[in-house]
Amino acid sequence: MTDIYNIDRFTITGALSRFVRTVAARPAEAARLIAMDAAVIGLFTGFACFAWPAFMATKPAGWQQGPLAACAIIGALLALLMWEAAWQRFLAGKPTRAGLPWRLGEEEGLMLGALVVAWLLISIVGICGMIVVMPFGLLLSEGLGASPAVMTLAGAPVFLILFVIIYRFMCGVALTMVRGQMSVFHGFGGVRRHLWGFAAAMLFLGAVNWIVFELFNGVANAPARFDNVIAGRSGGSMLSVAAIAAYLALSALSAHLFRGIYMESALVTANLGPVPERGSGPDPVSTLAH
Repeated sequence: MTDIYNIDRFTITGALSRFVRTVAARPAEAARLIAMDAAVIGLFTGFACFAWPAFMATKPAGWQQGPLAACAIIGALLALLMWEAAWQRFLAGKPTRAGLPWRLGEEEGLMLGALVVAWLLISIVGICGMIVVMPFGLLLSEGLGASPAVMTLAGAPVFLILFVIIYRFMCGVALTMVRGQMSVFHGFGGVRRHLWGFAAAMLFLGAVNWIVFELFNGVANAPARFDNVIAGRSGGSMLSVAAIAAYLALSALSAHLFRGIYMESALVTANLGPVPERGSGPDPVSTLAH
């Protein structure tokens, strides 16, 4: 079988198919992880459609400030951390734990650190971008009376640049799992070798993702159903149950496919080694590989 982990060249098709190829290469381990996904989606759907509306019907006073809300938030964050680490471990080629594939250990702690660093950096980039963009947006809309179409065209290049910069940090999270040490900045720099391919893969999957969710939302009216769930008005109808379960399954699949792009970049970066600083000459490993 072809070694799908020892790669020295990033390709768009390889990045977009990373998740599917890994599942095909390790079906038994993938089945355990997918079963865990299905169980969590089922539990959340049941809670959202039945337990939550019943809880809200009692009109509990001040529960948001009590221990119940704090425990729920902590539990949800731990579940997300274990979910992320389990799939990152699988895509990186590391063995998946037999039985229950989720766990809390050293790798989860490493993932937590990498995610915190990445999201802090993403927040800083996003805030700086807004600071730069907002004055131009106000000038176009208020000063020049630009139409929404003109505003969209003017903002598209900035959005695309921020989109690529922000998601480069997630390649560092994936590389952290591959290397077993904090590598957020190393992963971010590694994308420079294949920036155009990475950007193309991300934008293509982002566009497909947007189209699929818009079509789904138009048919199932899923956001409105989520609004009803939050307000405690879902009522547990079969349509609500099916819509929320399908929406969560689509969201999970979308996350897996994006995660595959990050991991493809991380595996290439791990194989080729550090990217030299600008002005220090060509990367001999990358030059020989291409």
